[in-house]
Amino acid sequence: MHDLKEGKLADSSDGLVIGENDVAKTLGITWMSKTDKLIFHIDVGMKGECLTKRVMLSGISRIFDPMGLLGPCIIIAKVMLQQLWKENLSWDSPVSHELQVKWNNFIQELPSLNYLKIQRHVTCDNSTQIELHAFSEASEVAYGAAVYVRSKNCYGETFCHLFISKAKVAPIKSLTIPRLELCAAHLLAKLVNKVTTSLRLDFNSVTLWSDSTIVLGWIKTPVHLLKPFVRNRIAEIQELTDISSWRYVPSLENPVDILSRGSYPSSLNNSNIWWQGPYWLQESPDLWPKDNKTSIPLPEIKTTLVAVSEFKFPFESFFNFAKSIKKNQSANSTLTDIDKPIMLSKTFSYKQKDLKLGTIIEKDNEDMTVPQLEVAFDEDAVETSNREGKLDNDPKM
Repeated sequence: MHDLKEGKLADSSDGLVIGENDVAKTLGITWMSKTDKLIFHIDVGMKGECLTKRVMLSGISRIFDPMGLLGPCIIIAKVMLQQLWKENLSWDSPVSHELQVKWNNFIQELPSLNYLKIQRHVTCDNSTQIELHAFSEASEVAYGAAVYVRSKNCYGETFCHLFISKAKVAPIKSLTIPRLELCAAHLLAKLVNKVTTSLRLDFNSVTLWSDSTIVLGWIKTPVHLLKPFVRNRIAEIQELTDISSWRYVPSLENPVDILSRGSYPSSLNNSNIWWQGPYWLQESPDLWPKDNKTSIPLPEIKTTLVAVSEFKFPFESFFNFAKSIKKNQSANSTLTDIDKPIMLSKTFSYKQKDLKLGTIIEKDNEDMTVPQLEVAFDEDAVETSNREGKLDNDPKM
């Protein structure tokens, strides 16, 4: 920005260098004032050096891309750098031969990015409608999000251009694909919130796209039903975005698929889906992908266990007891009204060691207590009493 303030021009008369300085980490971006386009000037300058973790990190940091326009290329280098951390290599230890071949191929293709000419103005002239479309995607190695601006002029022409993107490598601790897709959607929600609050534009609509039906299902689920990992991210997504603005996009038509899997510089130059978004964004909304309404079971849902205990009244033992009492009418029984129902208020436990054979207490016109019923329900006690021809009184009961 120092050169911009002083009005210094680059070698070409219609080029202005933005952000170039003497620091090796920053290469700068060239703005072509006549065409209003941005041009990258990338020269990692690592020829002849022994490839180490320190050298690779230095080379990656020299690529100045604050808007993430070169995200699909840079994510390849970041994934290779993460591989070094997995191998626990020190900063100055030489990398493996396999990784060195991949890195050299990547470095050799980087100069092809200097031929890119990126339109700086993302909206069309005389625009009558401006929309924001954002996409998220994840793979096993990385996940990311990208924001596109769709504008329409007074002649009915539609234009769509990449505005900003952001990508992250997947955590070293492996996550399931649905969780990675959720991380991508979470990143997208924060990126869209940053864009809408920073730009001085009133968007006619904001649409967020994901190719994960599981994530779209989570977003529409009340957070209290979700497990912690999903709940925390879904809560913020629901806070930052409108739930109704999320829509489904097929994976093959998702431009962020390039960002999550990486793309070499030679392939990125001709990737229309990355620079302009899916082709149908320039068509009528009637031709856009329809939401996938297929119902699928959602993982990461809390399960509530309900313990149900069923009380079964011992009818067979009770009626056997009643019959035995009737046969012993000669004895004085405490049950003077055997035909009346007895209401039980607690579960009975039948423990043989707690019973005293042949003991039924005599109490006129009083309800039997639970201990008395426990004795009475034991058929052996009644049969023993019949054989002896008498009912002993137990003063302890």
